[in-house]
Amino acid sequence: MTTNVYSLKIGAVRITVVPDAISPLTEDRIIDRFPNITDEQLAHFRSIPDQGSAMNTAVFESGGPRMLIDTGMGAKHKPTHGHLLDRLAEAGIAPESIDIVFITHFHGDHVSGVLDENGGVNFPNAEIVVSSAEKAAYDAGVFPNPAVKAMIDGAGSRLRMVEDGTEVIPNVRTHLMTGHSPGHTGLVVESQGEKLLHVVDTLHYLVQMRYPNLSPTFDYDPTLAALTRRGVLGQAADEGWTVLAYHLPFPGVGTVTRDGDGFVWHGVNVP
Repeated sequence: MTTNVYSLKIGAVRITVVPDAISPLTEDRIIDRFPNITDEQLAHFRSIPDQGSAMNTAVFESGGPRMLIDTGMGAKHKPTHGHLLDRLAEAGIAPESIDIVFITHFHGDHVSGVLDENGGVNFPNAEIVVSSAEKAAYDAGVFPNPAVKAMIDGAGSRLRMVEDGTEVIPNVRTHLMTGHSPGHTGLVVESQGEKLLHVVDTLHYLVQMRYPNLSPTFDYDPTLAALTRRGVLGQAADEGWTVLAYHLPFPGVGTVTRDGDGFVWHGVNVP
């Protein structure tokens, strides 16, 4: 393990987390994301040590196809972002060995690394799997981002849509977590009595643990996003699930407990 690679096992499922980016999280950025944040909520943000904002891409393996979850911003955004291929190399994972690229939703920081800076394919042997609900929203014009069109055009016949509850690889199934986007989809891992919930962008920052009703400006449906956030965090807390989150400080792995009307994050420590 290096500081850019974190691995864990959930039963028979090996998960390798590699950050496409790790960025500092400033107060100005929080105020920009949450223009209606209260003084109390901002004070809580200031009280949380060692915060940062990551893009925790991950590889799931369960004795079958090797699946990459999301692809970050792409190499054209270096040096601040776009380090996915470098991090995969550190983990000993070749792009050609990826069988499935699962895109959780159609935002630029999740789809842009499917292709390289010249429009070529980064993962030549991979099927691109997306939520049918998210693809329907794209077809309806919800996602005008050129990176999404480039991804879909580049995938061509390798694009596959899946429904909520689909087992994408053994022991890993989709879990619709709508609100952040129309078809925002997380993943449930269940193996040998162990469970992990990949909540992706159901929340972005640790302040949303204490105040789960806080929705950033980029949530598609802020009210529904808050309901979904509270629901998945509550399930993780009540059932003792491990949680993986795309934007929480690297590696975005930990557990959740209830604290009054909110939650507390217990993240793993990395060297």
